[in-house]
Amino acid sequence: MKTKLWAILVMILCTLFTAVGQVFQKTGADGDFLLLYNTLISQSILETVKQVFTNPVFFPIIFIFIGLACYGIGWILMIISFKGGELSVLYPVFAVNYIWVALLAAKIFGDAFNTWKIIGILGIVLGITLIGIGGRNGD
Repeated sequence: MKTKLWAILVMILCTLFTAVGQVFQKTGADGDFLLLYNTLISQSILETVKQVFTNPVFFPIIFIFIGLACYGIGWILMIISFKGGELSVLYPVFAVNYIWVALLAAKIFGDAFNTWKIIGILGIVLGITLIGIGGRNGD
């Protein structure tokens, strides 16, 4: 089975969702989970849910759930992508995720973007290209 172009494009879309999910999870990691736990055990679940959505202290925790939702969408897209081609071609395309994360982290969190990261990204692009060419030619 040769890998179809649509399957590669769906896999790239999958990587975008998972990268955005990682950004939301990083943002949510600053949440006060001990406070959430104490809130959960001290009142009803309904009151806790109300507080999570109205009290800014809990907003980072919402980001974690948004990140998980993005991961779920990415997972569904990955499965759809697998229907259109070879796993040995499609799964390496998932490495595009590292490129998105590096770019988003530099833009949103101010992470360093240096020569080594650029070389790494070029290596990922080259590797994905070679795998794609090999998958199409059957070599």
